[in-house]
Amino acid sequence: MARIEPILSNEEIASLLAEGARPGRSRLRTQAVGVDLLADDRHMRQLVPTLQVGFARLAESLRRILTSVLRAKVEVHEEAPEVLSGRGLVTIAQRAACLIALRVRPPEGPGGYAVLALDPVFTFSVIERLFGGGGGPPQTPSGRSPTSLERRMLVRALAPLFEALNGTLEPPDWFHCSVHGVESRLDLVPGYTPDTTALYVPFTLSIGSQIASFSLAIPAPLLEPLRGRWPTTTPEVCASTMPALVREVPVDVAVVLGRATMSLRQLVQLHPGLVLTLEQGRSEELPIEIEGITKWAGHPVQQDGMVAVEITRRIP
Repeated sequence: MARIEPILSNEEIASLLAEGARPGRSRLRTQAVGVDLLADDRHMRQLVPTLQVGFARLAESLRRILTSVLRAKVEVHEEAPEVLSGRGLVTIAQRAACLIALRVRPPEGPGGYAVLALDPVFTFSVIERLFGGGGGPPQTPSGRSPTSLERRMLVRALAPLFEALNGTLEPPDWFHCSVHGVESRLDLVPGYTPDTTALYVPFTLSIGSQIASFSLAIPAPLLEPLRGRWPTTTPEVCASTMPALVREVPVDVAVVLGRATMSLRQLVQLHPGLVLTLEQGRSEELPIEIEGITKWAGHPVQQDGMVAVEITRRIP
């Protein structure tokens, strides 16, 4: 994580304050005033434990949305947030294929713009899918941003993601996001200057056999109205509340009825009314998958008029 060093040490600040308070200096009509240059940085770091709950929910929503859009297995891993400014933000933006500027209207404060940075693999995987690309790995152009048409299609395809931002981020009902535009450089996003400080939230994605990245940058002014609203979150508080939050994370559970293997000739001859014979025996246990990994086994039953499964054993 980026570390910001103070310009003056505590001893130097105390010396200046003492020098300004000396009686012999009063005729100069000057007074040394200490300025906490790290106040904004510290404020954002104190918000991270609470905000990170929403970032974890966003990662799960992103996985579901991209799996639906790309029709491929997608895994999303949330990385540790960082406080970045100036050159750090510009470097992140330069690696992206495009930047989606989001107009954020919080219930309090003037609002501002958050930025979604999409790397080339992420961007052109979605674009190729929209334009009917082949089934292989996406062709990732180097050194170019999406065209105007590609940008419009990209925004339309990722509309569920923008809705997820409004519903997953913490605190609830604070972030109301709408797309302002798609840019190729950070200085084209309103409000971003070399002095802008932002909370940078990176995500790593596995799209099939490829690795991609996606990040969210929230500028300090958007988080300023939250100052003092929450008590400082200590590690002890996080340790006591995190288990309850983790228990509420949704997971996918699937019961596999059976599998079958057929030739392409048989596949194209499928029609309504055809009965498929599965490899699973009628009395055999059915595998129960948790997020795609077989963890349990059970037998199909009926309960309250619904198809159900009775768990018989755990699979290590």
